[in-house]
Amino acid sequence: MAEDLEPEDIQKQFNTNVLGTMKVTQAMLPHFRTRKTGNIVFMSSLSGWIGHPGNAAYASSKFAIEGYAESLSAETAPLGIKTLLIEPGMFRTRLFASNNLQAKQSSIPEYADFSKGMLDYMSSQNGKQPGDPSKLVAIVLDLVRQEGKASGREVPLRLPLGSDCTAAIRAKCEETLQVLDKWQDVCESTDIAQ
Repeated sequence: MAEDLEPEDIQKQFNTNVLGTMKVTQAMLPHFRTRKTGNIVFMSSLSGWIGHPGNAAYASSKFAIEGYAESLSAETAPLGIKTLLIEPGMFRTRLFASNNLQAKQSSIPEYADFSKGMLDYMSSQNGKQPGDPSKLVAIVLDLVRQEGKASGREVPLRLPLGSDCTAAIRAKCEETLQVLDKWQDVCESTDIAQ
């Protein structure tokens, strides 16, 4: 849970998912600029769209990668460099295996039941995730090479992969549009009067 996170937990997540990614990207960019071509593929997540409970450090790191990649794309597209954000849902990897799962149960009594239920759920999903990793890899290769499923199609900046991911992102987009419609008067009320 967010309240349980130690600064070191957050730093470790950001070092891996954000700062490490930025450093590798910065190392590649001069070579791509010289060649006036290149593909940068970022592995984001459904968690780059939706901050699920019990997932604050990971989700915030993936939100950060989304913003970084979007800005980078706008900067480097005119140089012939393509940016791609892959946003997978749950794929059948060993992420939820007991020897891999690094989530901890909350030590705060008010979160204890929810935290235990979340850990039990994640453990129960090991080997049951809907996504096939080999299909994800094949699609990423098609996107980079612009062949197969990407042949003759403009490759988008973002591509959610997995039925669970597309459903959740669609629901969030629809919810956001409803907020904009219902609250438009308030949203636009902060402009300086003309």
